[in-house]
Amino acid sequence: MGPTTTPKQSLRAATGDADLRQQADAALQAGQFAEAARLLGRIVERDPATFVLANLARNLAALAEHRADLVDAIATAPDSDRYELGPAPAGGLTVYRTDGPTPQPIATPIYEPTVAEATGKDLPLTLAGLGNGQLLAHLAANPPTLLLTQQQLVYVIEPDVSLARLVMMACDLTEPIGQPRFRWCVGPGAGEALAELLENEPHLQTPEHVVFGEPAKQVLMDELIVPAVQARHERDGEYLRRVTEWDAAHEAGGLIELLGDDAPRQPRVLLLTSRFTTVLQHACRDAAAAFGELGWRAQLFIEPSDHHRPTPSALVRCFAEFRPDLIFQIDHQRHEFGNFMPKRVPFVCWVQDLMPGIFNDAAAAKVGPLDFLLTDLTARLHREHGYPAAQLVYLNKATRPVAARENVEQDIDLLFVSHGGAPVADMIDEQFGDQPQVVAVLKQAAAQFEQLVERDGFDLNQLDIEAELDRAANAAGSDPAFIENNREMLAGKLFHPVFDRVYRHQAVGWAADLAERDGLTLALYGQGWQSHPRFAAYARGVAQYGDELEQLTRRSRIGLQVVPFGCLHQRLLDGLSAGGFFVVRRHPFDTNFARLQRLLDAYCDGVPTSAEEALQLIDTEQRDELQALFDEGFGHGYPADEMVWNVCVGGHPGYELPGFDQITFGDADEFGRRVRHYLANEDERRRIAKRQAAYVREHFGYVSQMKRVVDTVAQKLAGGAA
Repeated sequence: MGPTTTPKQSLRAATGDADLRQQADAALQAGQFAEAARLLGRIVERDPATFVLANLARNLAALAEHRADLVDAIATAPDSDRYELGPAPAGGLTVYRTDGPTPQPIATPIYEPTVAEATGKDLPLTLAGLGNGQLLAHLAANPPTLLLTQQQLVYVIEPDVSLARLVMMACDLTEPIGQPRFRWCVGPGAGEALAELLENEPHLQTPEHVVFGEPAKQVLMDELIVPAVQARHERDGEYLRRVTEWDAAHEAGGLIELLGDDAPRQPRVLLLTSRFTTVLQHACRDAAAAFGELGWRAQLFIEPSDHHRPTPSALVRCFAEFRPDLIFQIDHQRHEFGNFMPKRVPFVCWVQDLMPGIFNDAAAAKVGPLDFLLTDLTARLHREHGYPAAQLVYLNKATRPVAARENVEQDIDLLFVSHGGAPVADMIDEQFGDQPQVVAVLKQAAAQFEQLVERDGFDLNQLDIEAELDRAANAAGSDPAFIENNREMLAGKLFHPVFDRVYRHQAVGWAADLAERDGLTLALYGQGWQSHPRFAAYARGVAQYGDELEQLTRRSRIGLQVVPFGCLHQRLLDGLSAGGFFVVRRHPFDTNFARLQRLLDAYCDGVPTSAEEALQLIDTEQRDELQALFDEGFGHGYPADEMVWNVCVGGHPGYELPGFDQITFGDADEFGRRVRHYLANEDERRRIAKRQAAYVREHFGYVSQMKRVVDTVAQKLAGGAA
């Protein structure tokens, strides 16, 4: 094979390369680093010197864009008297130490246990010294997979700017320079820069899991890292002292004064949330906006970026500086924060999920007179776990008001949004794959449910979960002792997620059948639908909560609400508030609870706490009607005793959507009739949607819900709960 270039071509390349090199040198001298990198990248025959300058130019250009404070120090650093560049054993260049008998290459500590431990968990990593730069490049190119959008924080500490310059000649570090999660403290003031970072950004985790770029860098721990960390601890202690003194002087009754007509100042509410949630952070933002409309000064405590965390440093500083009159959080209680949380400020926990940390007796025992739980499960929390009734405040869901948008093109006939799209068996394997006995029982139960669907239409509202559990356990050949020891857990999982998913998929199957028969467009949004063999053709990806989902709702002629419990859940409320129209799978709770409330309010003399007491206290003429209502039931998970307690003690309102009986369906035939009717009657669709949207905004808007919560908490405080 002959040469790839002729002598004349080589001569022209050499001449051109020389011109490019000269222009690049001039650009470097002028501080035009990006231009220098571009010119050096065009050189054809690259020698080691060109390679070194190209790396340095690229890195300096990245510094100029992302770390401007470091550019001058790196660009003008003197030659090092302890390090030099040399050939790397595996090719390319690396950094050598020169202060020994012979130059020694700096090793790359990529596989140290410290690195593996930190990168495998949500822990910060601290590089004490750049070493040869390879570890830094490796960390940037191989970020660990963490929860949702979380990113690992990496501190880069190198006081020797001459070494930093050499490393930037040997390695392309544009990735760690450009990624905000890498925090650089370089130069003689590296220790002060680290201390300043920890002071100015309390959401940064404290440096730990230190990896030394080379053994000689261990001195950085004592000289730079420890003093900066100690300074943060001392600041935290001072903030905690301020919080403790303020808290000791705080009067819970002061909140009542601040809500009065002659309030001396604005009341302040602190809302604690996290950016690493899908919906809860939006709920907290909407609640904060509602508090603002009600005249409060609202502050959101949330991580500023994906590499920040809700550190104790950030929390205690926030308390010390903001001094809230009310603390608000979703799904977490005061006792979970330890000594950082003020003890005399009213704390509100909005229970939106069945969190194990809430639904247990030990958590209930830690609730004090200034702790309040907002929930639609007041009876369950009181009767099953012992939460004091006085500390429970009814709250279902809330939705934000959405400005109406006319003339939106509707290009979707049927819309269903749910993250429960994957086949039931796949979901069971994913969630319980390490528990084979649980998998066997749940899969058997799922198969039973699917057979019931085919045979009887599967009347899920009347399903006896305990009986189905025993039947599934027997069919699966399960150990009877295992079933008895885990009965409560298994029954819970049988209802959700197994029962829940089969119930939803059955209705989605009706929608798919109808779409195919009538030539309708069906769009399924959320996780997992693409993996379902029956529904993959209708999968449309994931719609982000907020504006995107609201716009999607408006584009749809008919949305589906299918849940095996009361329908007034977040998706339906948000959809109606956005102006959408929905058909709803009928559930006894949706009508029977309101019927119960009307009966007890009108005809019950007293405050019954159980179904039996209600029958004794109600007027004789209505007793048979009440008994018939109890016999009909409220659906799985809604015992009659709890429903009576909720009405008479828990203060649950009996919401009823206007026109509700016009949009419900119970089986495939009724579903088809509803859909065909409303697709053919757009004006009627819009009238119903408009009435329901107004109802939802009035009763479930964040402003009205937060006002009711505040008024109720104030009444409880004024009544002596504090």
